Order: sequence, then structure tokens, then C-alpha cells
Amino acid sequence: MDFRILGPLEVSHDGRAVPVTGARQRELLALLLLDAGRVVSSDRLMEELWGAKQPAAGSTALRVRVSQLRKVLKSGGDDMLVTRPPGYALLVPRDGLDLWRFERALEVGERALRADPQRALDALTQALAEWRGAPLVDVAHAPFAQAVIVRLEELRASALELRIEAELALGRHTTLIGERYALTSEHPLRERLSAQLMTALYRDGRQADALAAYRAARERLVEEIGIEPGPELKSLEARILAQDPDLVTQHAPTSRPARTVLAVCTDSSAPAAMADRLAATSDGEAVAVGLVRAGGDLTGTTAQLRATAPSARVAAFTTDDPAGETVRLAAEQDAAILLLAAPATPEIDERTAAILRAAACDVAMLAGDHFPAPAPCSCPSQATATTGLRPSSAPGSATAP
Repeated sequence: MDFRILGPLEVSHDGRAVPVTGARQRELLALLLLDAGRVVSSDRLMEELWGAKQPAAGSTALRVRVSQLRKVLKSGGDDMLVTRPPGYALLVPRDGLDLWRFERALEVGERALRADPQRALDALTQALAEWRGAPLVDVAHAPFAQAVIVRLEELRASALELRIEAELALGRHTTLIGERYALTSEHPLRERLSAQLMTALYRDGRQADALAAYRAARERLVEEIGIEPGPELKSLEARILAQDPDLVTQHAPTSRPARTVLAVCTDSSAPAAMADRLAATSDGEAVAVGLVRAGGDLTGTTAQLRATAPSARVAAFTTDDPAGETVRLAAEQDAAILLLAAPATPEIDERTAAILRAAACDVAMLAGDHFPAPAPCSCPSQATATTGLRPSSAPGSATAP
């Protein structure tokens, strides 16, 4: 039995499609596949599938859906959907899920990049071949799928970046330029893609176009999220202006660019102070984002973050979906680690749980206020204005970075 979620949800057995009909049944299958091999509690399945509109039949409705799905999957001859308290688990073979195959090939490609770019290119090409379009596109309307889709798209973009690094290392810069332009349009805020486009143009003898690509990238960053390009992109522009001979040398990068330490502040600005410290000790870059109440003091929040994390790039905006925005920010900023303030109560709240499930990077939560700031950021509620990093809601006024 083979399951595919990197595109429309598909199930097949011995090359023949296994039909999974009905929107609710497909959502149930997607939920189980996202935690394949692990038990998903009945309570969580009920909440994700029906939310506030719970069926009158209660848990009986879930058991009916599970029974129907189990019958469909038994066409493969194995009892893959098993009951395990406090819920259910889908037992997928090691090679039976396209996401797992993609992640394994991605890991091989990343490890091989510096020593053997051709092997890295082969592995990364194999990884990207698992994709058939937007992930989980036919259940994208489900609330549980939205943050997951952001995480999966981030993984795909990372694989594309690595594949292009391998091709640059093999001297294939000329053939990359058209694809680079298309990808920077698709992912306008990913600085690494812009850097790769600039490198390809410069190696192709198009210095003016490389500098124009930098200016375009800077304009997008400043206009859309209110921050200047990071140190990698600025350094590359300076090297192009200086006509650094090392830029035309065909070799794999000696190291990956330093990744971001991202702090998202709602009830406390302690994460911003910690991000500043971690970035300073790891040669990374700190980014601190404040999420404030609708109509709140965006300028004051930005100033407060600057005072708390003086070395960080800072921004602030309002949102009615703090969990979704946090996951999106971690993906767009290519965060190595996401810092949050721990909930005030011992229990993990719904917002934090959603972030832990969907974030593509490591997540750390700071308990207590060990790194006090002048004043706490306000909690988010409704989206009416934005500033700093681009929200998914309507645009508003921006503050200077």
C-alpha cells in the first residue's frame, strides 16, 4: 500500500488506485497519515474533523468513519488502521509514504552537498520527484491542514535551494537563471534564492543583472516586511561590486549560511532577549517579532523589541491567527530555532500545541521571565493592521525596521 500527500491525497496498491471517497473520510486519512505510525487520540480526531460543530452522534460518528476507512484500506490485504487507546494508528510501511521518501532523500542530498555535489544533485532530484503539486491540496480547506501545508512547502523550498546549490557547484549556472527568476517570484522573501540568482547571473558574466537582482530583493523585503536584507545577501552584493574572483570558482559552499534564531513575542519579550543571546553565540541572525492586539501600539512594540534585542531585526503586526502566523514566520525566515514564551499554566494551550505540531524547525519555550524587558507585548486578537513581517491578512501601515 502506498500513500501520497505531496500533492492530491492518493492511495494505491500494486499500482492500482484505492478510492477514498467523501471529504470527511479523506480528512481522517490525512490526519492519520500526518502522524503515521503514532496513535492519534479520538478526542483530537473529533476536534480536528468537526471543531465546534460536533455531530449529534458524538464519538459514534468517528467510529463509523474509522470503520469505513478501515474497510477501504483492507483492500490491500493488511489491517493497517488499528485501534490503540486512546485512539487509532495507521501503520504505514517504511517506504509507503511519499513524505518519508522525500525526507530521506533530502537528508542524503544535504549531507553529500559539500563532498559530492553530483551525488547530492541526484538525491535532491529524487526527493523533489515525489512532489506532484501543492501538498494535501484536496483537503487544504480543513483547519488542521493549513499550518501543515506551510511546513511542507517550506521543506520543498529548502530542497529546491539545496538542489540549486549542487548545480551551481557543478558549473550549471547558465541553465539555472530562468528557473531562479521564477522561484524568486514564487518565494519573494527567501533571501537564499535571491543569493543563488545573483550568483548564477554573475558567473554568467551579467554583473549588472546580478546587482539589479539584489536591488529587487531588497525592495521586496523593505516594502513587504519592513526589514533590510540579511548579512549573507549584503555580503554577496559587496563581493559582486568588488568583482571577487572567488565568486566564479565552481565549488560547493564550504558551509551553509547561518540560519535565523526567531523570537515571536506575545505575552512576554523574554524570547527576543534570548534570541539576541543565542544568535551572538552561534554566529546566527536574530529576528524578533511582536504580535499585538488590533489597534495596539505597533511603533512602541517595535521600539521595545529593539531595546530588548539590540542586535536583532525586529518587526510587529496584528493577526487573528497567531499560531498560523508563527508557523509561517518560522518558514519564511528559515528559522533554525523558534523561541516562544511558555504558557502561564502547566498545560500546553491550543495555540502552542498547533505551533509544536506544524513548525518545521526546533521550538523552545522559555518558562518564567528570566530576561525582563521594559514592558510585555500585547496578545494578538483581531487583524486590522500590519507592520514588520508580512501577515496573511490585509495589509496596513508599517514601521521602520
